[in-house]
Amino acid sequence: VNRNICKNFAGKITGEIVDFPRTPLESGIPVSSVFLPDGQDLVFSAMTQKNRNKFSHRGESLQKFLQWCNDEKIISYSE
Repeated sequence: VNRNICKNFAGKITGEIVDFPRTPLESGIPVSSVFLPDGQDLVFSAMTQKNRNKFSHRGESLQKFLQWCNDEKIISYSE
């Protein structure tokens, strides 16, 4: 099996930057206090970790990666 593969798994989240922080600023990721994903009532930092992961561009990228690994029989993964 050829393991010399370079792949890119991108995620995207759309939303808006609100006028003022809706939660206290988090060290290292202050934008999460002002970013409101489309169709949501809560900014990222006000969501539970589980809910945040549903809308996260990182989570989307990880899901694409895991699906590719599963499809290529590199690993077997199911939620």
